[in-house]
Amino acid sequence: MASQKLENLLNLSLEASPGERERSLELPVGVEEDRWELIIKYHGDLGEALRRAGLLPADQDMTAGDLTETVQVEYLLPGYAIMTAGQEAIALLPSLPEIDFVEKPKALYEGEISIGQGKLASCVQEVTEREPYLSGQGCLVGIPDSGIDYKNGVFLDEQGQSRILFLWDQTLQADKEKNLVSPQGFFHGVEFTKEQLDQSIVSGAALTFDRSGHGTGVAAIAAGKEGVAPGAGLLVVKLGKGSGAAGSSRTTELMRAVAWMLQKAQELGMPLAINISYGSTYGSHDGTSLLETFLNSAAESYKTVICVGSGNEGAAAGHTQVILDGEKRVECSIAGYQGACNISMWKNYGDVFRLELISPGGGSLEIPLDRIGKREFVLDGTKILFYCGEPAPYTKLQEYYFDFLGTPYIVAGIWTFVLTPLKVIQGAVSFYLPSAEAVNRGTNFFRPTAAVSMTIPSTAQKVITVGAYNPLYQEYADFSGRGYLIGEGTAEEGKFFYEQQMKPDLCAPGTDLLVPDGQGSYAVVSGTSFAAPFAAGSSALLMEWGIVQGNDPYLYGEKVKAYFIKGAKRLPGFTRYPNEMVGWGALCVENSLPV
Repeated sequence: MASQKLENLLNLSLEASPGERERSLELPVGVEEDRWELIIKYHGDLGEALRRAGLLPADQDMTAGDLTETVQVEYLLPGYAIMTAGQEAIALLPSLPEIDFVEKPKALYEGEISIGQGKLASCVQEVTEREPYLSGQGCLVGIPDSGIDYKNGVFLDEQGQSRILFLWDQTLQADKEKNLVSPQGFFHGVEFTKEQLDQSIVSGAALTFDRSGHGTGVAAIAAGKEGVAPGAGLLVVKLGKGSGAAGSSRTTELMRAVAWMLQKAQELGMPLAINISYGSTYGSHDGTSLLETFLNSAAESYKTVICVGSGNEGAAAGHTQVILDGEKRVECSIAGYQGACNISMWKNYGDVFRLELISPGGGSLEIPLDRIGKREFVLDGTKILFYCGEPAPYTKLQEYYFDFLGTPYIVAGIWTFVLTPLKVIQGAVSFYLPSAEAVNRGTNFFRPTAAVSMTIPSTAQKVITVGAYNPLYQEYADFSGRGYLIGEGTAEEGKFFYEQQMKPDLCAPGTDLLVPDGQGSYAVVSGTSFAAPFAAGSSALLMEWGIVQGNDPYLYGEKVKAYFIKGAKRLPGFTRYPNEMVGWGALCVENSLPV
């Protein structure tokens, strides 16, 4: 059933047995019983194509969303949709010329001084407490995250009413009789208006919760009462929790949230800054996944800025890279009681090598690379699903994907990949483990490479990618995901072969921040999750100055990024800018305003 219109991971998931999918970390994400959630990239009339294939009724017009008993379609931005259907329907998709490419969802993971000190380090007070007295007034800040403690005083105005204009809880079940309805065009969760939130605040009844406190902390930094943009209106989405990866949120739920926020911003006629503090390690990291290209399109839609944390994988030892200038051995430690783990390899399609896998017990097998598709092996008592991919229409890189399935645990110890070059054109081969949050402590590469450890979608070209630094010591936070190194050379010299533009774009305070915890108290947190909202709130300030106050009606999108880059502060210890750790430097709003 493998098709080039379907991504490698989707092909493997379709070919795997239900038992194999259930044991895997990544394969079951987006699959519930026989219902598959899919990201569709298309051109033309998708509704007509699905009707022609018999997947939608012939008399059903393409609307904001199509729904039957077997197929559900949610239209996002032009050219992007989310489809939920049975496996039989998926088999028909490759034959439809309107469909360009299909991906399955990926699991998303959260990334982790007072907010006032962070604002001080980011030169915020200089533009909020004196001319031009910015607060984000007239702008929106969008927070797709774990939810929000909406009754917390930091999100209320002086009259005690909510500053949240709309809140969509994707985890709730709609009930029309109780006036609990999903957003127009979507089939999940419940949308609450400001009026409903205000009524709930008065009555004391709780409509939605933020159990983890992650979204509450992020929102407090970006637009809380003591945050960067306390005058901005809020759009909040509590992302759903799906199957697989311990019930993590999925990329499809994030895409729905972004599309909904763009819809609301245009209806309200207000500029929008979206903060994304989630990410995944799976992918080629060259900005070509459908989530990344979707966010590029979103960033170019309306008056929008999207800020994304670079992730917390910088010191996690979950990525390594070798240059094939001879035989190379890549050693990966699998910790005890690791039930499942996957390793993805990405290489230039023209590079050819032999690949041998050696188990902790000394067993070995040569991995055949002569045929595209799925194969199964058993080595040292561990079952391995292997998929040999090929370049896709949107990336020139080739993927080899290994899914290790324990019975019940993978054999612990050192698993070694031996690469013997046969024909080398470029020679760089990257290896990625799942996020550190998804595997046991001690599952990592022996000789990790910190470069290109950013999580996806922070590698998207049109977003503002934000790393973390410690403002107290003016130093880079070692957990912060790193970007691409400039130049060419050997791995030992720390230089790699990447054509992608420099990332991250800048850094912001991301260590030891005191934020509301969602339960009425406070917590000290660290992570790029909490650095990104400094940039998102600052984006609202710049758009207020430019668009709302009439100083520059075109101050959104890449122009905001350009202003941030121009105003970025240099940090001690770095002689080269941009660089893979802090990009162009630390966020400084005062320097970024052209006044």
